[in-house]
Amino acid sequence: MKTFKGKRILIVEDSRFLAQITANILNKYGYVTEIALTGEEAVEKVRGSRCPDLILMDIELGEGMDGALAARTIQQFRDVPVVFLTAHTQQEVVEKIRSVTGYGYVLKGAGEHVLVSTVEMALRLYEANAHANMYRRIFEDSLNEIYIFHPETLKFIAVNRGARENLGYTIEELSNMTPLDLKPELDLQSFRELLDLLVRGEQEKIVFNTVHRRKDGSLYPVEVHLQLFEHDGEKVCLALVIDLSERRRMEEELREREATLSAVMGSARDAIVMLDGQGNVTFWNPAAEQLFGYSREEILGKELHRLVVPEENQYQAYREGFQRFQLTGEGNAIGKTIELKAKHKDGRELDVELSLSALKIRDAWHAVGIVRDISERKRLEEENRRKEERLRQILEGIPSPAWLVSRDRRILAQNKAAEMVVGTKVGNYCWRSIHGTKSLPDECREAIEKSGTPLPGTKCYFCRGDEALDKNAPINSEVEFAGGIWDTWWVPLGEDIYLHYAVDVTKYKKMEEDLRQREEYLNLLLTSMPVGIITVDALSHRIEDVNQEAAALMGAPPEAIIGKTCFEFFSCPKGCCPVKDLGEEVDRAERILRRADGTQIPVLKTVRRLQTESGEKLIENFMDLTDRKKMEEELRCLSITDPLTNAYNRRYFMQVLEQEIERTRRTGLPFSIIMVDLDHFKSINDRFGHAAGDRVLKSLVDMIKQRIRKTDCLARWGGEEFIILLPNTPVDKAAGLAEELRERLSRMDIPGVGHVTASFGVAGYCPPDTADTLIMRADNTLYAAKAAGRNCVRYTGACI
Repeated sequence: MKTFKGKRILIVEDSRFLAQITANILNKYGYVTEIALTGEEAVEKVRGSRCPDLILMDIELGEGMDGALAARTIQQFRDVPVVFLTAHTQQEVVEKIRSVTGYGYVLKGAGEHVLVSTVEMALRLYEANAHANMYRRIFEDSLNEIYIFHPETLKFIAVNRGARENLGYTIEELSNMTPLDLKPELDLQSFRELLDLLVRGEQEKIVFNTVHRRKDGSLYPVEVHLQLFEHDGEKVCLALVIDLSERRRMEEELREREATLSAVMGSARDAIVMLDGQGNVTFWNPAAEQLFGYSREEILGKELHRLVVPEENQYQAYREGFQRFQLTGEGNAIGKTIELKAKHKDGRELDVELSLSALKIRDAWHAVGIVRDISERKRLEEENRRKEERLRQILEGIPSPAWLVSRDRRILAQNKAAEMVVGTKVGNYCWRSIHGTKSLPDECREAIEKSGTPLPGTKCYFCRGDEALDKNAPINSEVEFAGGIWDTWWVPLGEDIYLHYAVDVTKYKKMEEDLRQREEYLNLLLTSMPVGIITVDALSHRIEDVNQEAAALMGAPPEAIIGKTCFEFFSCPKGCCPVKDLGEEVDRAERILRRADGTQIPVLKTVRRLQTESGEKLIENFMDLTDRKKMEEELRCLSITDPLTNAYNRRYFMQVLEQEIERTRRTGLPFSIIMVDLDHFKSINDRFGHAAGDRVLKSLVDMIKQRIRKTDCLARWGGEEFIILLPNTPVDKAAGLAEELRERLSRMDIPGVGHVTASFGVAGYCPPDTADTLIMRADNTLYAAKAAGRNCVRYTGACI
């Protein structure tokens, strides 16, 4: 029998002898036990630093607290499962136990397997409750809205707190609503068509965008993820709803900024060209069309150097320099302004000034070039003015606060976000306006505090502006400052000017860390779960991964399992896979696991599909049912037998009797019943004690069992009264058997009691008897035997 080895059990029993017997049984199965003789002592032990995992509590303790009061006191400050010990099962005792705990009771003196099974069931129930509470908190505390509803009635089954708070409805209001009450854009027919795709199994999940309507009538955009699950034998629909309000706002802002930037770039008088990592043109503004003579349609996607470099030797030099740029983002011309010759479409040579910048997009270096015609000084002066204006416009296109900063840390220009969010001013030191003196090294800060004048080269401790200017390349780093994490950039725009901006990425870093922790938790959960889990390739059915529990259940190390097919270990109906071959989405059934040593054990196996980048997989988990099957059989036996005599109990007898009546009505075969009542049984208990009375009852049952057939059914009817069902037996033969049993009983010498007698009443089934009328006739004949002086047999005649 599998137990929770190492679990601590506190035994609360006022009899040290009985407590020690219980402790010895539990110790035998690997439990760690501790004994308390009073309720008060139990309360103190539970208050201590080492709380027990379960308490076995005598319901009827001696002096002081009784077991029920002690259990209630403990449960006020500790969540510990309590199983009661009792010698009595009267209604008032059972009700008293039920009022305190949901973990049941066990009779004193019950077999050790009953005791250990009850303890194990209580611990499993406690663990199941703990897991259920955890999943309930995950559902309720989710930041997204989660709805569970019935796919047929559409009534909500559960709605989490995030959804209730966003909608403004109470849980009582939502219980009478459906998803259509929240989705004004959908009608019943269109929503049914979506659900039918899930119900028919055509899609595992459906994602669509719509709007939700709050209780106050306001609408907000949402992204809805619908999935179908099976719960308690029926299908339910889960809707994960993501509020898109913030995303839509950000998308609109981004579109506005992109439109602004596009308008700026399109209206610029300087030629602006962007090259991808292969040197092909990806952006070509109208000024470039005018300067070089090529339209956008002609130039986009073409290699720029081949078209505008006039000489072949110059072209080869440009190509070599560009190959270096492709790898490093660096080059002799990057970040600088150079003069060179270019070629017009009509063959004319142009004197141009080129400013190049490097921009990394999706892990590839892109070149952004600004080209101006310098053939005339006026044009050069005008182009310089436009360059300054263009830089300011680029700043305004950056959504975060951004500045143009000189080498001496003076703010030359800034966007509106910098002015409104940070409050900086053009002309001030960037470190003073943006961060204050808190970001300065100690010596710089102390100098300012003493004299009010900054030291030469004063800058923030994390500033890399000089490095960006010296390398003539953008530099990026993450900076922890003011309680957040900032993605900070220093982008050189000339020899002594750089673009400086920072984006708050604290939220995204936290999301990355949360995701990493969740992945670690999932891996830990999979390796520590007491359930076997294997990953199987859906096409070949070969096992690709196993956890430790699966390897233990299959009886082989992981390396000996991986590569084999799942059919070598698991039996499948009709020799095919229910999920892959029969098209099921989920298969959950009891199967037989063939272990590596050839033994077979029953398991509960669940198989689900999983789509991965490497193809479809089957995730199969299974758990050993051996102990549960054994326990179920033991419980079944306990539920149908009398614990004292091991005869069947009254409830089971009534089931068998009803079945026999139905059989007789179909076949016409006779059957009879015998009611047996011990004579003067009360005087036996009074004279010799209840233990002697119990021996009499057991002796009577043993004697009857030795005589009757396996097909007959003997049950304890109540107290000293028993009843026997005799299939295929007419009443006269049943009466003969009753007389034989009476004689055997009267000749028995029961130790400590001597000879006893009993009265017998016999009745045969007569249509249209019911179970109640047949038992009543047998009971009447029993009373007739009593009235005739006891120790005799009376029976009714044949049916008329």
